[in-house]
Amino acid sequence: MILKDNKTVFKATNQTGQPTVPLHATDGYMPIPVLNYKFIEKGKYLIKIPVYGILFNPIRPETAEFSIIIT
Repeated sequence: MILKDNKTVFKATNQTGQPTVPLHATDGYMPIPVLNYKFIEKGKYLIKIPVYGILFNPIRPETAEFSIIIT
């Protein structure tokens, strides 16, 4: 997910037609279709990457967060 001012501006699962179903990968990495999002406004954005399982085994959800600034 990409957020600006605490509002979601991009969510990768929306690209699948099933926005409530988490994305999954069988080969250990997930290419995120972030190239489908164009940063229109300058400012600070937050990127959140939630993880719900490893090798199809559910885990307590954890989230990685990254801040970026578009100038």
